[in-house]
Amino acid sequence: MSDLFRAIEQIESLEHTRTTNCPKCSAQKEIQQLDIYADCPNCQTHYKVRAFSANIEIEDVIAESLAWLIRDNKFDEIVESIKNAIEDD
Repeated sequence: MSDLFRAIEQIESLEHTRTTNCPKCSAQKEIQQLDIYADCPNCQTHYKVRAFSANIEIEDVIAESLAWLIRDNKFDEIVESIKNAIEDD
């Protein structure tokens, strides 16, 4: 199975949100999957929930894809094109 096919499968199965635990008080908070930081609702600690490293995670691929989509104000045009392609299938 190719790496690209695996990446597509990972994206398709990825939830939009996830639960994180505060490193200070262990309170749980639901955050967006692509969030890098969170603020604890209990003790207000600001903490990092994702790190960029040499190991690329699927969240990094999604974040870079979204950055590409909004570059040069082409987001609406690209999204419309994708919608049309989906409707044609």
